[in-house]
Amino acid sequence: MCRPCTNLQRSLPKAGKLFLIALLGGLLAGCQAIAPVPLESSTFTPSATASPTELRATLTPPLPTLGTPFPPFAELPTSEVSYVLPLTVQQVSERSAQLLFELDQAATGDLLLRDVNHGSNFVQVIPISANITYQQVYLGPLEPDSEYEAVLGLRTPDGSYAQPAFLGEAWGSVRFRTQRAAEPLHVGVIGDSGFGELVTAQLVEQMADEQLDFVIHTGDLVYNASENVSPAEAFALKYFQPFAPLLHQLPIYAVPGNHE
Repeated sequence: MCRPCTNLQRSLPKAGKLFLIALLGGLLAGCQAIAPVPLESSTFTPSATASPTELRATLTPPLPTLGTPFPPFAELPTSEVSYVLPLTVQQVSERSAQLLFELDQAATGDLLLRDVNHGSNFVQVIPISANITYQQVYLGPLEPDSEYEAVLGLRTPDGSYAQPAFLGEAWGSVRFRTQRAAEPLHVGVIGDSGFGELVTAQLVEQMADEQLDFVIHTGDLVYNASENVSPAEAFALKYFQPFAPLLHQLPIYAVPGNHE
């Protein structure tokens, strides 16, 4: 049984509530099915239906981009720019995916995407917006039941890439597999994990080994946010850090209600 819950809506200051709303807006965006749209280019452009703080990138099916090999992430240095919300997979369907991230300051860079089955030279380079920090990136059309890998590379003064840090360390790339055309789906369910305890991290590690399609979180992502310096720190330590093994490979859909 979990400990008695603390009502975040009452305990959080106004700024904390706004952060919570923004975070859940990103998490829940993945629950909405997004139909792939035929596109002529991979240019990063504002969506006609996007809010002022949301941009979507569109790209054609994965093709090699000559002269832009996929960088070795173990050797990619960290940038002075850090993640507020690290790069995560928000939604995956048969032919599309949606990723989300937020930086602590605007920066110039690219989202690099590769089809894992076609090697490191088959890369799509999608420029991010240099003017905003919170961005959602739509990818499609993709191939069903295929594995992709994506990383955010920020440009350095010498023209090379550096990756944003999260909690002082490199977050690295995220991998995801597009949905199969046939059933069954493999779904994990978890809830009341908001203390960021070791047992949560251990359970997440087990779930990450089960080759799930997605995870449903039934609520209470974070407890006692007032114990931390800020709501952002509370979510970083009690949600993003313990759930990192899952967040690096699939979408987690949070159920609204209760505290969230």
